[in-house]
Amino acid sequence: MLQLNTLTHKFKPLNLIKMSKTIKCKATEIKANGKSMDRNDLLMLVANDPPERGLPISVMRDRMRIVEAIEKANKGDIKLEDADFKTLKSLFDAFGWLQPHKDLLELADHLEDVSKQKEEEVVLKKSK
Repeated sequence: MLQLNTLTHKFKPLNLIKMSKTIKCKATEIKANGKSMDRNDLLMLVANDPPERGLPISVMRDRMRIVEAIEKANKGDIKLEDADFKTLKSLFDAFGWLQPHKDLLELADHLEDVSKQKEEEVVLKKSK
């Protein structure tokens, strides 16, 4: 998006950010080591799962943004930038779950619904 300065007829870009996607935190019936897991716990498991050959630094940086967003949510709703959401969704879709569970399917459906949300742009401030 550009702004026209009518006095000098120069175009100035506006600072824009994309709205984040929100993943709703919800309890599940899934247990690990006797502890109940909510959606955030499951997504943290997915985000921390290393590929067979390890993590290159660039991938580690991407995943750390996701891990930090989950930690910041502190059992609340997770807010992720669109690119980070796409990364997490692809990690979730590819994760090798050991057994079927209705809560995993419900979370997969929720992630699909979130992925269909429209991206919106918000003007933060005019650049100088």
